[in-house]
Amino acid sequence: MQARLRVDIDLSDLKRTHAGSIIGRIWFASGDDAFPEARWSDFVVVLLGWWIGELLRLRQGRTQAELVFMDGPYSIGLDAAQGEQWAFSFLRNEAAVRSMPGTVTTHGANFETDLATVAREVIAACDRHGWSGDLEVEKLARLLDEFGTS
Repeated sequence: MQARLRVDIDLSDLKRTHAGSIIGRIWFASGDDAFPEARWSDFVVVLLGWWIGELLRLRQGRTQAELVFMDGPYSIGLDAAQGEQWAFSFLRNEAAVRSMPGTVTTHGANFETDLATVAREVIAACDRHGWSGDLEVEKLARLLDEFGTS
């Protein structure tokens, strides 16, 4: 199924735990479908760093990537073997989920741009909260600099 796949986030819901982790609402959406579910709570900064890292590895010649969530057994298999069109498969414990179509195909460059935009928004929100000195926020900022995509 050809569709627009986006990373959604609720910047108004970012929180920092006593241990210093930044959590918030983050999920993938395509049309009315959401994965793992709408407003999924997870470690936003860490996830964005992992996902950008996976996309950087694609740029080095890999054709497969895995975008994992920290909370729960959820992941997304990404197949970039077809060039500009990337296929995303939504998994729970490595089995397809019912909350999304089996596979969503979207333009890879659009997905990269959307992901970079979300990462920039999260970094800016962390800065507004006074969390820009957080090691994970700094790591995400470095990865985003390397990643580019304005």
